[in-house]
Amino acid sequence: MLICDFLEWQIHGVLNAVSWGVLFPLGVIIARYMRTFPSADPAWFYLHVGCQVSAYAIGVTGWATGLKLGSESVGIQYGVHRNIGITLFSLATLQVNHHMSILLQLCYKLRQ
Repeated sequence: MLICDFLEWQIHGVLNAVSWGVLFPLGVIIARYMRTFPSADPAWFYLHVGCQVSAYAIGVTGWATGLKLGSESVGIQYGVHRNIGITLFSLATLQVNHHMSILLQLCYKLRQ
């Protein structure tokens, strides 16, 4: 393993750890527990969306780095890890698309 490959491997790990391990759960916690406080009414939603959008953007970068590492890997295959990553990313993409369609429908109703 070359030093540049090791650095890319570390970047892949850090990006996905921050995305899936910190920001996505933080966004869920904010939505679950802050919305119960009336004083945090609009703020909790913006914090939740900010965490989720940031986590998805960082996750896209980590996922792309992982795909690049996987395609350049000679001999060593991480099949289960790769399949879990592709499944998680696909489900996250479906969720983002679903929530974007809901937001677009709400914006359309508000304009009428």
